[in-house]
Amino acid sequence: ALVDTQYRQDAEWRARLQILVANLMAEQRNYKGARLVLERVSMSARQTQSRALLAEVECRLAELDAASGAAQAGEGRFDAAMRTLSEDARDDAAALVTCYRGRASVNARKLRPQAALDDAQAALRLIGTPRPAQVQTVVALQMTRAAAQVATGQVGPAIETYEQQLRVAESGTSGLGVMGSVIANNLGVTLVRVGQWQQASLAYERGLALSGPTGASSDHALLVNLA
Repeated sequence: ALVDTQYRQDAEWRARLQILVANLMAEQRNYKGARLVLERVSMSARQTQSRALLAEVECRLAELDAASGAAQAGEGRFDAAMRTLSEDARDDAAALVTCYRGRASVNARKLRPQAALDDAQAALRLIGTPRPAQVQTVVALQMTRAAAQVATGQVGPAIETYEQQLRVAESGTSGLGVMGSVIANNLGVTLVRVGQWQQASLAYERGLALSGPTGASSDHALLVNLA
């Protein structure tokens, strides 16, 4: 309501802040609420006549389609939105990152690891050297990439990817928070798969060191796996 009031005359900022609200709702699995907000974003985006903003909204709606069980409809949204964009335009490239990231997540959920890997790598290529605000997006993409590498038999590269991202989390400058312990847990699980039990144990301990006092939900998997 505050966004609608304060940004009544600025459709682009209204749309971008509405996207932020929708993302927060989706993170809390409030998919119905997120969809209602995104439908309002779509109206705001049409006022801007920005194809990049419209495409970004469509790709975020596609993710919601998949999360709510309508994956086929969502895939059509991804394809249509991405056809309108060009890698050469800055705004378009940023929207393409959103679309590739979303489609990679959907492909991973649908057990299509090679497609997920291709999309994650396309998004990472577009980002290049990340700005500070893009670090979390890059780490999430690298996590998707590593999981897809494991699923396609590229376990060595996956371990290297997880290790690189864990070092980013341990640097203390990334602001990744709880994601660091998730990376450590994924690394440990992957190491166990190839029989590297001692290295896996060290990975779990690194994750616990990142998560601080035990008790957070992210600690439970680490503690059980370490045990």
